[in-house]
Amino acid sequence: MNHKTILPALSMLAMIAPMPALADLQCIHENTAAPATTAHLLDNGDGTVSDPKTGLVWKKCPEGQIWNSGAKKCDGSVATYTWQQALQRAAQVDAGAVGQNLGHADWRLPNIKELASIVERRCWNPAINEAVFPAISSWSSFLSSSPVAGRGAIAWVVSFYNGTVNWGGRSGGSGVRLVRGGQ
Repeated sequence: MNHKTILPALSMLAMIAPMPALADLQCIHENTAAPATTAHLLDNGDGTVSDPKTGLVWKKCPEGQIWNSGAKKCDGSVATYTWQQALQRAAQVDAGAVGQNLGHADWRLPNIKELASIVERRCWNPAINEAVFPAISSWSSFLSSSPVAGRGAIAWVVSFYNGTVNWGGRSGGSGVRLVRGGQ
């Protein structure tokens, strides 16, 4: 077999081989008693991460930051939004007016169950897998699209400091991580 036969075979294998899971869990502080909850996530190589268990695709960077594919990191600062601004931000990203839409036009604010699904229970400060979602250690509270029933001005948030789900005022400033798919 010569190189003319091997190269096309290797190219075809690369196309059908699944993306590797992000098994290298990185934590600043680790709870070794808890099992890893995000080791199954798949890096799509384009600034997004897929969750085969939920069918969701996440932006690696929170809003306000830009994915730098060359350096494989998030550049800039995490922005804060009110709940209404967060909902508007998703529509603006879809339209290509702000941020990075990464070639997709169906980004949205995740509901509370979706947002809680990326909490890494083995980590704290931040409670997120930093190999998957880099550079949020200075931000702990992220907004969901889920309002708190019976509390008109309150929405559910996830604290990525310790992984807790809590509620916060819709007019306060919190981080935003966009998602697509699912539901």
